[in-house]
Amino acid sequence: MSKKQFNINPFDLSHKYKPIYSNKKLPQFSITGGWSDGGKWNNEGVSFSITQKLNTKKFSNENTNIENGTKFELNSKKYGIKATAQQIQNEFIVLKGSSARETWVAKDISSSYAKLHKELIKTGVLITQGSKRIFSTDYAFKSPSAAASAVTGRSSNGRIEWKVEKQNTTYHEWDEKRLSMQS
Repeated sequence: MSKKQFNINPFDLSHKYKPIYSNKKLPQFSITGGWSDGGKWNNEGVSFSITQKLNTKKFSNENTNIENGTKFELNSKKYGIKATAQQIQNEFIVLKGSSARETWVAKDISSSYAKLHKELIKTGVLITQGSKRIFSTDYAFKSPSAAASAVTGRSSNGRIEWKVEKQNTTYHEWDEKRLSMQS
């Protein structure tokens, strides 16, 4: 079976959009159609799937040794939460098994962090365990503050909330020291 090279003009596509729901209930869309090949219409085997992109993502450590980086912790004895995270490249990853507040407790329920917290629950990243939530997988956030907010159930300054594991050094202090050593 040989592969044929061709250029597809998007205006030649005859397509329809059909919603698909996976077991995690994330909206997906399927586009099917065909193309014009030298005046003949061909619709064999053309299919695309587009999944709605979340503003955060599950982290896959297949190509990264997650064990070698500096670990950070966010603890609250009052609420019984303990979370562990690592910065890998430009992502702040909260590690599987970390605990978080069960609900968003702040008044600002329309904030982006409140929506993120709700989304993590809806997609099964944060699962209920007793009176708190547990991260079911390693999860990459765009910032330490986004991660801290998901853990604490309120808007949080992650640069201050996260501390180097077993130390009293904040993420901010650690980051400043790291950057000064690079220059």
